[in-house]
Amino acid sequence: MHRLKVVLRLFLLLMAAYLLLRIIFALLYFDARQFGFMEWLQILYRGSRMDYAALFYINLPFLFLFFAMAFLPRQNWEKKIFVILFSLINLPFILLGIIDLVYFRYNLRRSTIDIVYSLQASTHSFGSLFLQYWYVAALALMACILFVFLCRRIITVSPAAGRRESLLKWLAPALFLALSFVVSRGLGSRPIGPSTPLLYFHPTAQPLVNNSSLNVLYSFIRAKSRLERKNYYSQAGLDSVFTIRRQYNADSSLLRKNVVVFVLESFSEAYFRPGPLRTRTPFLDSLRGKSRVFTSAFQNGHESTKGLLSILASMPPFLDEPLFISNYNAVPFDGIGTLLKNEGYTTNFFLGAEYDHFNFAKLCRMVGIDHYYSKDDYHHPENDDGNWGIYDEFFFSHFADVSAGARQPFFSVLYNISSHPPFKIPPARRAEFAIAGQDAQRNSISYVDGCFRSLFDKIRNQPWFGNSIFVFTADHSLLDNTGQASFLYESLRIPLFIYDPSDPIRREIAGPVQQMDIVPTIADMLHYPKPFMSFGNSMLRPASGYSISRTYGEYQLIDSAGITGFDENSGSVVFYYDWRNDAQLKNNLSADPVGKERGRGALIKGVLQRFNNSIIDEKLLLDN
Repeated sequence: MHRLKVVLRLFLLLMAAYLLLRIIFALLYFDARQFGFMEWLQILYRGSRMDYAALFYINLPFLFLFFAMAFLPRQNWEKKIFVILFSLINLPFILLGIIDLVYFRYNLRRSTIDIVYSLQASTHSFGSLFLQYWYVAALALMACILFVFLCRRIITVSPAAGRRESLLKWLAPALFLALSFVVSRGLGSRPIGPSTPLLYFHPTAQPLVNNSSLNVLYSFIRAKSRLERKNYYSQAGLDSVFTIRRQYNADSSLLRKNVVVFVLESFSEAYFRPGPLRTRTPFLDSLRGKSRVFTSAFQNGHESTKGLLSILASMPPFLDEPLFISNYNAVPFDGIGTLLKNEGYTTNFFLGAEYDHFNFAKLCRMVGIDHYYSKDDYHHPENDDGNWGIYDEFFFSHFADVSAGARQPFFSVLYNISSHPPFKIPPARRAEFAIAGQDAQRNSISYVDGCFRSLFDKIRNQPWFGNSIFVFTADHSLLDNTGQASFLYESLRIPLFIYDPSDPIRREIAGPVQQMDIVPTIADMLHYPKPFMSFGNSMLRPASGYSISRTYGEYQLIDSAGITGFDENSGSVVFYYDWRNDAQLKNNLSADPVGKERGRGALIKGVLQRFNNSIIDEKLLLDN
């Protein structure tokens, strides 16, 4: 019984720590008036269930060893070993919860195993991140010290029990483990998981009820396992619901125009629209005035790695880890680079960070981009920002110089970095872009706008410019949580516009589009005549558009009529909102027959089945 009392005290300590982190998280990202009093109580109750589930799974090795050692003679080193083991098991997850207090702002969800890859690629910027978030580091250090101190006070060991006594005392730990398993799993047909809060709360409350520990555990299991084959439809039925075969302009000849895709780091469409986040971007505003502008464009993924996959491969980022470092990184498919390279294009990727930053060099190989230009090719270290790489204005100029000598036609991607946190601007330009009413993030956006002005001034008279198409889009948005339900879709809005110097007329397209639509749109604009694989559609075609993403653990589809949420575990639609007429998403119509009929659950299942089964069977190449 002594050891059970110790375990109960330790779990009480952990539950208190997780509760405190949830309260701080709520204060940072949610308005107290967003939920009623009873809803807050429900959130705390359901959140504690999620916390207990995570803590039970995490501490199973400790529990088994701690209880088993009761049958052995007491050792002098026993307490020290258990303090160290318990701390090593739990402190990383507590630190993860502390990191989420700031990291949530950047990925808009509780962390998954993907944070490991992000941290690996960000080690060179830890110095600046420490200076920016020193108070978080101080909180983490104090939490570690206090946690170890309390563990030393709580963990004690008693002399080994006699045989008869030990058999009786074994029943209490066994009962504790059994009850803990029931509480952690739940009594429903599906175990408690990251998407469980959707059964009880509005989707915007999901990250508040959830915790990073459970998210990481589940995503780690998914990352190390194989995709589950889906059988929602027969093959013939699936073809009628969703196909990845695309072909436009079959009777035309290819327009051999150069294509440049500008990937805007952490840009939101809100920076270009009237409102409190409107940012000074005079050059990009002028360019949008003579472009095809898609005013309801949405991201498919929340991280740079996943956004780039959708932009260049036209594939949904449904895996927890990036496809190009997953178990499926050898699955063959034709990305935009391969399609155009086969037509004689030179393919290039420009990023002012170090080579293979965020594993982008691996992705480039997968999508058929041959030439990769990084700060390793740029031999002016004095222009390095000391965090991510070369300031945009200097690397943009490098892009222009390389493009001037490139063999045409070419396909190039230029990925900017200066609008990435910590939003550094060259010292000589900081006064120019210290704009009244704007924070550091929006000042960096204005700086990037100035870099584009300089770039276009340099390339405007180059021979290749007039025969080119320029696509502007973001890898993902970066907005603070407004505490409003509309954040469910507003946080996914990104800028997307296409500028063609030979056709400088503004056209505004209001229907929903997504990053996966970029590849088929480029193919359509170039009159690419052959069939190709894509999970998106040409934005130039009048077909009903939509955007699909994996958000808060469920699949979410936005179309012109509403927002549909689909839970993979239950195989059912969990929410449907008429976002055009119900901006605050107050009325969940998923239980209403009319609402369910209008929802796009069938399409989500079709996309999910096509994605999973095509990757499992390696059927992403159309000639297979």
